[in-house]
Amino acid sequence: MILKCNPNASFTVFKDSTIQKQWLCRIPDRKGNHYQVTIPEDIYQFIQLFDGIKPLSDIKNIYCEYLSLDSEQWNKLELLLEEFLKAKYILINSMHKAQFVDDVDKKAAYMQLQIPVFTPNIVNFFSHLLQGLYQKYFAYLTLLFILISQVYFYLSIEPKFFYSWSLTSLEQIQVISLVGLGLLFHEFGHAAAAYKYGCRRVTIGLGWYICFLVFYADLSEAWKLSRKQRVLVDSGGMYFQAIFTSILVIEQYQTNSAVLFYSILMLNFSFIWNLNPFFRMDGYWLASDILGISNLRTATYQEFYRIWDKYINNNHVPYKSVLTNKAQKGLIFYTISSGLFFCWMTYVLGERLLLLLVDGIQIKVDRIASIEFIKLGWLDLIVFFVGTLFQMLMIYFCFYFLFNMARNTIMLVQKYLG
Repeated sequence: MILKCNPNASFTVFKDSTIQKQWLCRIPDRKGNHYQVTIPEDIYQFIQLFDGIKPLSDIKNIYCEYLSLDSEQWNKLELLLEEFLKAKYILINSMHKAQFVDDVDKKAAYMQLQIPVFTPNIVNFFSHLLQGLYQKYFAYLTLLFILISQVYFYLSIEPKFFYSWSLTSLEQIQVISLVGLGLLFHEFGHAAAAYKYGCRRVTIGLGWYICFLVFYADLSEAWKLSRKQRVLVDSGGMYFQAIFTSILVIEQYQTNSAVLFYSILMLNFSFIWNLNPFFRMDGYWLASDILGISNLRTATYQEFYRIWDKYINNNHVPYKSVLTNKAQKGLIFYTISSGLFFCWMTYVLGERLLLLLVDGIQIKVDRIASIEFIKLGWLDLIVFFVGTLFQMLMIYFCFYFLFNMARNTIMLVQKYLG
């Protein structure tokens, strides 16, 4: 079979911290979305040799002579050709005009469930209105406002606040609604930053991540941006969420509302959780773009086994890192801290959180059996049953996450150490 580069594939230089130049390859599907992958310079040059005229044997002779490849190295490259370049329609049969990626196996989603809610047209409408919040001097003043309001809020907290307020069912719904609105505004912060730099196909929806119900924004189009622009997109959600929370602080100062108080606490907890760089949340993508490593999780695994190979297996000539020295040091720090964090997180999910959820179900069962349950109003019953369903879903997804994490860990150990 004679191959050629897919005419639908576009290649742009991708800015990262690797020693070798990287290219971002984007191939559309029929819905207008894109499959995207980074490709190193040597593979990009290899792809450019396929012109729909030369047979593979001619290309092999040209490429092996150019890079002085031996037969073993060519076999690995040929395997890449079959399992990746052809499978992802980067290279296609010369008889075909062009191909889309509708039938390509997509990467496993980071969330167990994704439900699109806001289409790109709706997202673009609001993003156009909100992008003014990124004006340089306005942003500086806004950040100062955020800092002052947060300092005031925590300096004004008294311990009695945590005990003097007991939320009714209606107030619980109000807290959840305000927190949900703040988290939705968070996603529009990402979208507005992406819109500012020309991204027009951002979708916002609901999903389950690990065992939490979350909003998400599909920002895959942002890969075409520069590192500096991607960093702004990564941090845009937290910026918008902080603005929303600070507005609640001002309102809470005027009303001393328990609903606003707990909403602010929950939004700030969410803000801190989002900053962690070990799950695929804002902190992870920030670390990825600051370090200049496009697939931080994979690079972490590779760096871990490179260190293992050198210091545990005493292999003094391990494979060379493809990163610059500065990025390599940053990745080593990230690798070690990431491993410690996952050990701690496994403990939290496997023991504390899971047992807390199970105990919560037992408490609810006991409450149903009590006489007081019959006296509950309709709103209390709705909150009770919806909360119970939510807890059961959290338990299910928590088990699902722990099972997948254990399975993937075993597979990785077998691959690299077996």
